[in-house]
Amino acid sequence: MDSTESQKRFPHTYWHGTTNQTEIERLDALHHGIKTCLDGKSFLAPLENPQTILDLGAGSGIWAIECAENFPDAQVIAVDLNRMLPRSAPSNFQFRQLDILAEPLPLEADSFDVVHVRFLIIHLPNPRSLLERIARLVKPGGWLLIEDVTVTGEIKGDAPAVRAAFGLLCKYWESNGQVPRVSVELESWLRQTGAFSEVNVHEAVAPVGNAGAGDGASAADSESRQLGSTMKKSFRDGFSAETHPGLLALGFTPELKKQCMEEWDRSEWQMEFASALYLGTKVCLMFRSPPTTTQ
Repeated sequence: MDSTESQKRFPHTYWHGTTNQTEIERLDALHHGIKTCLDGKSFLAPLENPQTILDLGAGSGIWAIECAENFPDAQVIAVDLNRMLPRSAPSNFQFRQLDILAEPLPLEADSFDVVHVRFLIIHLPNPRSLLERIARLVKPGGWLLIEDVTVTGEIKGDAPAVRAAFGLLCKYWESNGQVPRVSVELESWLRQTGAFSEVNVHEAVAPVGNAGAGDGASAADSESRQLGSTMKKSFRDGFSAETHPGLLALGFTPELKKQCMEEWDRSEWQMEFASALYLGTKVCLMFRSPPTTTQ
């Protein structure tokens, strides 16, 4: 499915598609940028010998392919609304093109040792109910790994077009039932499902924009700024790509888009980009003998 068809069928979703090489390169770069904040790892969960791994909203497929390489005995399934461009992958990797909003969900409950979801929930409507559907896919004792973000129009500095672009993006998302501040809600939503015995959160706040790095930055600061640089480029590529009709209708005109791109690298501006990684361990169900009754 190309981006135009995605726009028509799924106006609320990520619309750039994953069927062009430029977008694949953007998603791969984003993956490597995230790994800098995870000590070079693809995940932080203590995975030992998973047999079934599911990557929802797999995009370019790079996370799932790395998992297939790291766990050669596991069956790794990457799922996305858009088709994935052919790329080298081990034999235990497979791709399935499907819509996770479909009823019924075309995936079996309690069937995956690991379910990974990166930057997907922010792109879909009714994220809380979606999270409950995703949680049901995890086997008892398995792991749900979520990486998501909070996006706002709160831009500091002299960049009115950049500020307007982020503001319109958030407004458009909200009009479709999406939650731009989703990363700050996820921990509460996960706990309220009652499905997880343990929820761990790894948070990172990265400066996105053109503020100076300053002297004497720590290693953590350096990683944060590297992630911020990655996200800045990723957002720029998104805003400069084909404009979704919904954003255009709200006022992200070609003129505003041009001004935004001019300000992007030249003006002094900054946004605090909040991201969070959630590790949820699903409750292990154990059969117990019924209590004895006393007479």
